[in-house]
Amino acid sequence: MNSIIQFSHVYKAYKQDKPILKNINLNIHSNEFFLLTGHSGAGKSTLFKLILGLEKISSGQLTVFNKNINFYSDHNIHSLRGRIGVLLQNILLISEINAKENILLPLQHLKLDTKTKNSKLDAVSELLALDKYILESFPSELSGGECQKISLARALINDPELIIADEPTANLDKDYAKLVFEYLFQLKNKTIICSTHDQEFFKNQKHFHHVQLNKGEIMSSEVI
Repeated sequence: MNSIIQFSHVYKAYKQDKPILKNINLNIHSNEFFLLTGHSGAGKSTLFKLILGLEKISSGQLTVFNKNINFYSDHNIHSLRGRIGVLLQNILLISEINAKENILLPLQHLKLDTKTKNSKLDAVSELLALDKYILESFPSELSGGECQKISLARALINDPELIIADEPTANLDKDYAKLVFEYLFQLKNKTIICSTHDQEFFKNQKHFHHVQLNKGEIMSSEVI
């Protein structure tokens, strides 16, 4: 399989502090569901920040979409993020605009006509069962689970090659958490990197790669 992300002996430290990530060696393949687990402080969010170009590695090599991320210009980093959909545990919706407008935000700076934008909106709305009432509601009028569905729709609206989901169910009740994972698992032709503490939802799943981090180091790596 084609690797779209490769970590080779990657270390990350802040100033003279102890490394946050230590000797990380990983290959993340195209169309793979990659599950990342570990306690708080294990380094999961830092790993995501490196992939997104929000932080720089201290040593080693990180290749994203077949290019060493150290050689990405600011323009390249912006283009890179356009190929990645991001879903966070903190649901960062803009409260002053409705759900539909929040979903369409990633398309704001693209030269797309209204018909194309609406077509993309219709596709994610059908996938996530978002009806007219939800789309026209403001975040304050929706439940936490509904808001996270809007966040997922926003992450998918531009048909990204890669989805990064950083603890996407941390603030949801069990039923909505299960629903979010069901939506993630049904996505086709996507590479998904998901960190979570909710491993119970993966007990009956197959075809994913599970990596466990502890204090910045890989403790186990298993393809299921």
